[in-house]
Amino acid sequence: MSPSAPGKPELSSRAHAECYIQADFKKSARESPEYAKEKTRLLELQAASVTSARPIHFAGMAPPMMSASPNSVLWMKLVHSRWLLVQMKGFSIELWDLIDYSVKNPLIACPTISGAVDGAVVEHDDDCHFIKMHVSTSSSITYTFLLSLHIHCDCVTFVPQIVFREVTSGFSGILDQRDSLFVFSRSVSSVATGFIKDVKRDCAVQLRAGAVDCDDLSDSSSESSLDTTTDDSAFQLNEVVDAVVRENVVAAARTYTLDLYSMPKLTSILQSQSNSETILDIVPYQSFVYPGLEWPLYRASILREPSPLQTSCPGAILLMSASFDGCYGVVATPFRTLDTPSSAVSETLFVTKPLMNMAQTTRIPFHVVWGPSGQRFATLSDTLLSVSFTVKGPAASDPSRTIPDNDIASWVIPGRLSDIPLFLDFDEKTGLCAAAMASGRIWVMDATTFPHDGEAGYRLPKGFASESPETAKDLPDPNPEPFRWPLTMPLPAPFGIDPPSDKPQEPAPGWSNEVDKYFPYKNNVEYYGSTPWFIHEVAHIPIRHGYQPLDGISATSRLSEQEGWAKTVLFSTDELNLFSFSRGYYEVIEIKSLSEALDKEHRFWLLEVNSAQEWYLYKLEALKGVEAIVKHLLKPASHIEQLCDQKPLQPWPLDHEKLDQFFAWR
Repeated sequence: MSPSAPGKPELSSRAHAECYIQADFKKSARESPEYAKEKTRLLELQAASVTSARPIHFAGMAPPMMSASPNSVLWMKLVHSRWLLVQMKGFSIELWDLIDYSVKNPLIACPTISGAVDGAVVEHDDDCHFIKMHVSTSSSITYTFLLSLHIHCDCVTFVPQIVFREVTSGFSGILDQRDSLFVFSRSVSSVATGFIKDVKRDCAVQLRAGAVDCDDLSDSSSESSLDTTTDDSAFQLNEVVDAVVRENVVAAARTYTLDLYSMPKLTSILQSQSNSETILDIVPYQSFVYPGLEWPLYRASILREPSPLQTSCPGAILLMSASFDGCYGVVATPFRTLDTPSSAVSETLFVTKPLMNMAQTTRIPFHVVWGPSGQRFATLSDTLLSVSFTVKGPAASDPSRTIPDNDIASWVIPGRLSDIPLFLDFDEKTGLCAAAMASGRIWVMDATTFPHDGEAGYRLPKGFASESPETAKDLPDPNPEPFRWPLTMPLPAPFGIDPPSDKPQEPAPGWSNEVDKYFPYKNNVEYYGSTPWFIHEVAHIPIRHGYQPLDGISATSRLSEQEGWAKTVLFSTDELNLFSFSRGYYEVIEIKSLSEALDKEHRFWLLEVNSAQEWYLYKLEALKGVEAIVKHLLKPASHIEQLCDQKPLQPWPLDHEKLDQFFAWR
């Protein structure tokens, strides 16, 4: 029987589980608030040093904390810089102590939960003995974990303990929590994104996206604007990427807009819907198109504790995003007229402005984790793990603006050209970061000791960015398996053609419809790099609810005629060339989207891959079938681009970070 804990909250018996370890663990300095303060001071000193004299060295990695079997890590979470929660293959949850690297096994291995964790939120309360964490899974089930990990008493030893239970179902991708309100990005009952579930009243509300006027996307202060380079209908697929619940407002960051919802109205709707299965919706009372933005924000974070460095206005909402082009931010500050008392305003109005060039990233970031204040963030690419700081960027209209050099620490990943970065977590106060790879290795690095925790600092070799596997063969690699691939992703396609001996059938000169014969992987929904993957993950056009290869049901068997799908129906014969990626080619793709935002008449799309490895996706005009496309291509001096729906051509916005990952892993 588990040892009793003082003041332990009660949990219901629904899907209840409890796990603990029969051993006492000593109190560590990391449990002291002074520890975090000292680490923060060291990080600030390092940032000041970087600002005055840019370091030119990178450091090697210390030995990994864990070297598990390949493809075994499904999720992980740092807890107060001492503990690491890890979900392993089989869906079990393990607790590791970061103090003792000599321990080869976890302290606690909990029973399995349903599905892979796809979101986690730590609930902040005044309880000094327990940490409450809410996690959602790919099976659309949300659990509450009660972690007994802290020592804020006079005793010097304690027994780690984890208790968890199922709290709700039907939603996934948890983003935030406040009291009984849980914010999710997805629901099993809708293609739309953005939902709030009241677990106490057992009812939910959908956060409707604000209406986007394409004229609003023009911004004279920006170097380019989305409305001149992007297909208009893309703005209707305005996905929720993060959200935060405050006392009077709910803020939802979407790919194109920041939407604000009234908490009084939301509460009123939920009160009227208690124990109802019907999901009503709420529209934002304010919706801001991101100013000065050139690309959609497919990954962004709303800061939970915004730093005065970026805004000194109480109640401000600060959104941050990082990409290879640098860091972009939006700050929304409350606005009230002088003659209107704040108590008389039920819906606080906000005004927005962009924050530009606050930091740069060393490499293309595949994973980015922002600290709650936004003063520091961590990035993980296929080559580097870095911790950086931000500065208050100049205005977008400043012609002399420059992006600062701002890496506090940067480590080179061993075996980087044969490994795949999976997950990243970061503690802003202490500078501790954890990076999990598909090889099963997890590195836990401390930015305050950089570069002393690894090998001596060194300059990166010439041509580092285009380093080949041959030049990397001497890098340390404790798990030299030739093939590694994360379980939470579809299998990679066997890239290249499957060349039959006969000449391809050409219904039109230079075009073939024998897709399955030459590219048998291309239309397979289970393959990474396939046409369904490209449309769903890179173009963000909803054709299904996502890959779930871990639940024992194949993706193919779940796919029905009623669900959305995408497939290549024609390809230019240039793609059959062994050097097609350097010469360029075209594909005609037929799409049946799940979203009502897309015009159902636009079934056919054109994918262009040019010789510079730039990918473009265009809608074709309304056509009755592939036969109409072939008929056009048979005409003299005809070209496929003549069938594009918009003139001049306006490409569909693509997720370039997903493409960069594709290029790096292909």
